[in-house]
Amino acid sequence: MHEKTMFKKNRSFTNILPKIFLILAILFILLIVLIVSGQIFLGYSSNWAGLSLTMWLYLISIFLAIFIIIDIVIFVRSNQGKNYDKTIKNITKTYSMTKGKTYYDFTIPKNVRGGLFSRTFIQIDEETILCLRHQIISDEKLWDKK
Repeated sequence: MHEKTMFKKNRSFTNILPKIFLILAILFILLIVLIVSGQIFLGYSSNWAGLSLTMWLYLISIFLAIFIIIDIVIFVRSNQGKNYDKTIKNITKTYSMTKGKTYYDFTIPKNVRGGLFSRTFIQIDEETILCLRHQIISDEKLWDKK
């Protein structure tokens, strides 16, 4: 239970952080507009805001690049095993050698016999074949048990 609450807190943090980055980016753009308008319309000197316009643009570009990198890392880490943990526990993995080829057989759900399955064969390379078996209809639904 503690892990779930910790995950929810972490998940809400990852949802809020990109919004904070967006707000900061908008504030940076407004700052650039303010600096440019102060130079053009009010006739201030080129470094009236403490730095020159080019230095402000370099500084803001660096901050925005850092924000984008952090945002990409958060996006990748938050989507990295979203549904994978749920399905990997229900997969039976077997492999065998036939005619010089290695067959990897993944069955979903795990250890289920009977019912209607779909099979998909995927050739990974010349010596490796992946077989995905998904149960479409369970045996209880397929055969009436009276």
